[in-house]
Amino acid sequence: MKERLAAEGLFDETRKRPLPFFPRHVGIATALGGAALHDILVILRSRCPALHVVVRPVRVQGAGAADDIVRALDDLNAYPALEVLIVGRGGGSLEDLWPFNEERVARAIVASRLPVIAAVGHEVDFTIACLVADRRAPTPTAAAEMVVPRVVDLEARVARCAGALGEALARRRDAERRRVAALAGRVRDPRRYVRDLGDRAASLEARLVRALRGRVDGAARTVETATHRLQLQHPVTRLARVAEAVEDGRRRLERAVAAVVRDGRARVARGARSLDDLSPLAVLQRGYSLTRRPDGSVVRDAGTLRDGDDVDLTFAVGAARARITGPPRSRS
Repeated sequence: MKERLAAEGLFDETRKRPLPFFPRHVGIATALGGAALHDILVILRSRCPALHVVVRPVRVQGAGAADDIVRALDDLNAYPALEVLIVGRGGGSLEDLWPFNEERVARAIVASRLPVIAAVGHEVDFTIACLVADRRAPTPTAAAEMVVPRVVDLEARVARCAGALGEALARRRDAERRRVAALAGRVRDPRRYVRDLGDRAASLEARLVRALRGRVDGAARTVETATHRLQLQHPVTRLARVAEAVEDGRRRLERAVAAVVRDGRARVARGARSLDDLSPLAVLQRGYSLTRRPDGSVVRDAGTLRDGDDVDLTFAVGAARARITGPPRSRS
């Protein structure tokens, strides 16, 4: 039978499905009073107390056990909210574990719409169910650890992501500062420009004086007329206008650089506020709660609830089960 199932491709890893990262609803098919169930529940509750667990009791050894396991898988697959299944039992003899070597059990695992973790016996035990399951756990405890990550691990991951985000923002800020500094370095110093104009004006003035002196012997009226025109176009007057324009440019440049820095800081602040506003934990921290039906759907309208309905409440810290005891009340 093992060779035949392998030839059909039921053991191929490419056929097997990945497990959900953080399921909210888990189904378990095992003996109700067994140590396997106790070990699984202890791990699940310690890692995620709000996890919804559905247990389908089955016979795990003896006559009729294989048929009961097949029916249990069908029942759990019919439960709409479940996301992953654990099927198995604790250790035992080869005869005790034999139902998990039955072909009908193997095909029921393959036909499951949900990914299945086989947790049969201890690490040395290996059955056909382990080969066809999406994941094989060496023990029931290991199966529970595969299903739900530890809350402390998730908190550490969030902390690492927050640290990486802070470092990225710091790198972006430093890059913007360097860019502003580079732009500022490319701007020519206005004072040097003014000095160059002053030197040029002085040189022109000296040349003009020499030229005027060479023409002193000319007609007095021509000299007076030329002198009057020169005074009207004197370089000092033009230099004052140029200096004023340069000073105005410097002030506008300083205002533009300050505006760029303010805009960059404002964008960083808005991004940080957006992250806080979009966090569902921030909403719960303000006193709100999330209401779901047992099937996992979110309740948005009190008018859809009926007297006697059960609902699950999720708070910023923990969760609770509640029952509707009256008709919905209108908002005042």
